[in-house]
Amino acid sequence: MTAFNKNIPSNMETSSKVREKVGSLDEFNALLERKYPRLRKEGFSEAVTLLPSGQLVNLWMTLHHNLYESCIKKGLQTSMEECRTYFVVVSDCFCQFLSGIKIVEPSLTVQTMEKISTMMSKFSNECLASLAALIVDHKHDEEIVHWFLKLAFAWSELHGILLHYHTDKYKNSHPIVPVDTSPLNLSYLHPYLSSEEWQQLVLQIETFAEPSSKALIVDLVAQKLKYLTLFEMKNGTMADSLHESHIRNLSKFLWTKLEESSSDFWREDVYSLVSRNMDESGITEIVQHFVKQLHLFQNQCPNSDSFPDDKRFHYSLVFETINELLRKLIKLKFLRKSLKHIRRDILSDENRKKLIFESSEFENFEAGKTVLSNLLAVSNDLIQTINCDEITEEDTTNSVFLENQILPYLKFLTSLPIEEYPKILKTILFLSMMPATIVCVKLENKKLLDLLVCILRQSSMDFVGNEYMFSIRWTQCFKWFCVNVDKFSVNSKRQFTWIILQNIYLSAKAVEDFDDDFQSLTSKFKLTSSLAPVALDLLEFLTQVLEKQTKSKTKSKMTPQLRIHIKKLTSSVIKSLKKVNLSKDITKTAVFYANIFHSISLLPVVHEVLHDSESKDDPKDIEWDSYLKCIIQEEITVAIDYLESCNKKGQVIDIEEDSSLNLELSRRYALSFLQRICKSKEFPIGFITKVWKVHTKNGYSTTDMPEFGEIPILCARDIYSASNTEEFQKITLLITNEMETQSTMEPYDTTKLEMVARLLQEILDVELTPEKKTLRRATIENILYTSLFVSAQWNSSYSSVTKVILPFIQFQISLVRRRNAMCSTNALSLCLTSITSVPLNEITDIKLYKKTFRLVGELLNSFTIHRLDVLSFRIHLYLQCFQYLVEAITIKADQKNKLTDDEILDLRSCAHSVERICQSAKLSQKEFSRVSPYFIAILMRQFEVYTVYPAVKDPLLSGCYKLLDLCDNYGMAQLNSMFTLGSREIFKTVYDVYKKFYRYTGKV
Repeated sequence: MTAFNKNIPSNMETSSKVREKVGSLDEFNALLERKYPRLRKEGFSEAVTLLPSGQLVNLWMTLHHNLYESCIKKGLQTSMEECRTYFVVVSDCFCQFLSGIKIVEPSLTVQTMEKISTMMSKFSNECLASLAALIVDHKHDEEIVHWFLKLAFAWSELHGILLHYHTDKYKNSHPIVPVDTSPLNLSYLHPYLSSEEWQQLVLQIETFAEPSSKALIVDLVAQKLKYLTLFEMKNGTMADSLHESHIRNLSKFLWTKLEESSSDFWREDVYSLVSRNMDESGITEIVQHFVKQLHLFQNQCPNSDSFPDDKRFHYSLVFETINELLRKLIKLKFLRKSLKHIRRDILSDENRKKLIFESSEFENFEAGKTVLSNLLAVSNDLIQTINCDEITEEDTTNSVFLENQILPYLKFLTSLPIEEYPKILKTILFLSMMPATIVCVKLENKKLLDLLVCILRQSSMDFVGNEYMFSIRWTQCFKWFCVNVDKFSVNSKRQFTWIILQNIYLSAKAVEDFDDDFQSLTSKFKLTSSLAPVALDLLEFLTQVLEKQTKSKTKSKMTPQLRIHIKKLTSSVIKSLKKVNLSKDITKTAVFYANIFHSISLLPVVHEVLHDSESKDDPKDIEWDSYLKCIIQEEITVAIDYLESCNKKGQVIDIEEDSSLNLELSRRYALSFLQRICKSKEFPIGFITKVWKVHTKNGYSTTDMPEFGEIPILCARDIYSASNTEEFQKITLLITNEMETQSTMEPYDTTKLEMVARLLQEILDVELTPEKKTLRRATIENILYTSLFVSAQWNSSYSSVTKVILPFIQFQISLVRRRNAMCSTNALSLCLTSITSVPLNEITDIKLYKKTFRLVGELLNSFTIHRLDVLSFRIHLYLQCFQYLVEAITIKADQKNKLTDDEILDLRSCAHSVERICQSAKLSQKEFSRVSPYFIAILMRQFEVYTVYPAVKDPLLSGCYKLLDLCDNYGMAQLNSMFTLGSREIFKTVYDVYKKFYRYTGKV
């Protein structure tokens, strides 16, 4: 403790002098912060984590002596006034010490664990018990109370961990459930005080202490609940009435004290226990409290994974969020009567309780059916009256303010796992959100509508056979949607259209009712119309339905009607396309382009689907088939010309809100169209050459669009497959020339190299003719030789790693794993050079380092498993690669680097990659037995040079044990001759552990 004594001021301030300067505990702590900077405390905490187990015990004894002998004893005998500051400093260090030591390690010896057990018992009986007596027997002292509770919490947390992970080694007695079920009886984890003493102590603290100390009591109670549940569940005694009484009382107490807790440590695991063990009124209160706090999560909603698993909690959460959302929407004074009717009558408090708590089988509950019937009636009435313009309420006062209030509730609902909820609950959510959607359309806020449509889509999945969804007036809903279509964004417009159509095309009767709207949409179709995207989504939907029926070979009464609708709508689309001239048209809007190429992309799909769905009894419509083929051929030039001019300026005259999204969609649709043409193998002369140029410019510049991910786009393998031998030779020559050009450039173009790597990846997976296979082999070999010059320039910048290094390593992994070799073994061995060319030590971002290291390790492991023929005469290169990886991971995982826990876990994952390589080498015993001593020597040498974090070192040691299995007596003799003095000592310890726990002896 010499270091601490140096920092204690010589003129020790007494409590009275301190109190003259500061009045509260917070101000007193602020004074200590100025005297003892946070840097010192953080350094102490970090130093504790690095100490070996033997030194931990020595430091523990030192801290214990200074706390008990220099502070607590003096306080018991006279007063703690003179040593108050020292008491606070030592207590703070002791708390950090108890919280920072890493006790969950298999390397802890029995002797060390016995010393820890003794120190734990001594600390609780001397320090904690004496401090408790000091609090009870003397006048209230806030500092002593505060640090006693902090020390008690840190000690009991360590006590609980030792009891759970070291049941056999930890000698302290297992906690006994007390008869007294009061939540403030903390003797379960704190046996140094009896139940009565805890009651007296807590009563005094609750009476005189400040809020921060009272909050620590709440944390101790939460800690008791956590470990009580853990231990009794482990012992199988949870069903005992005494345990149930304890847990119920603890849960109730914690809920009432929720806002007093000083930390968040229990709000994920203990929060789940609290809700699971509370009655329905308690769960309702928790949920209401949570929902009222949702306005605080403006940017990020709480993760639903941290919620309790209790179904009642989830259902209550959904209903309370709906209730609060409707309450906010009522303030808009639009559809107020209907919303009030839903909130107060249909989803009243009584009905919600019946739905959540009185239903043993949620799916077959009568109360749920009554609620659904009433919600259905309200939704249908609203849809009917809106279409008839019978609503006169127009007041949307403070709409902007209310939008900000509504947004958190909608974001929260979208974050819930709605698809996993029961059918009745999803239907209630859908029918509740329909009126909310109608109201929000009035606000013309696309952000709110996006979230609402997302909720509607999630809650409407798997609704085949749902009578309530089937009974919605979908035709009327479609009319209302067509009137307000401009108020929806591109994404929500598409999703809402599909929700409606999926329910209309379930029955012939619904299709018959929809026929007038279909005829209107078809006859008035124009590419410049706001309803054009709706009509095109309808055509896409119809083709998909017909395609599914054709593939499944299921007969349906609606199949003829589907074919008629597809033909009619396609004819209207073609008529509109014939009027378009992109070179002369002035109306070059983003939506216009999206509509054009959506139309074009659907033509080959329609042709293919109609052709495949023809039955033997249907008359062949040869004229329609040839007409459609002719139109498709005409549009090929249009699509190619558009994609060639995609990057030119002045393409779009007006800039709309969704212009960038629509332009991206138009490019995707054009690429999708060309993909269909490639697969059909019916294209004009020179098509492949043109489409290849288009693909290299646009194929990999498409941005991520998860909501439109179902749109297939042109990829290189389609072009490879469709090309003839001469065209394929030109394509491969272009790839090779690009690679050679980049190898001579300094620095290289990362975008172009990324494109080359992706083109090569796709050339591996395509089926080719024998002539093309020969060209592919030559191309791959040329690329691998050229990559030697490119890899020499690899650097650690983010763009270089993600766009060049990772794609090329992934290509090489795929190449090595191929069953039939696509190049010579000499060329394939060049991939080993890539491993040592990756600048692992220069990558500073741990996440990127982990991704890169694991991929490089996978490449080396692929050689170990799949390409022993390559390694048989090149084992020296393999050894060099293994040494490079081991050196990289040990340098990065050196304890001098001060890594966080997350970073250590990421590096542990990298170490597991090395372990897998060792495991694969063990399986190939014949090839690696003679060189395994060299691998072990590499590991031992790195352990001598660097102090590796234990979490990272364990997988490396596990790999070492696997390599030792390959060593015979001659290998061991060779191994001993390779070591330095330090390495030999380390290896002696490793080998002893190997012999004791890992070596196979033939005994079972």
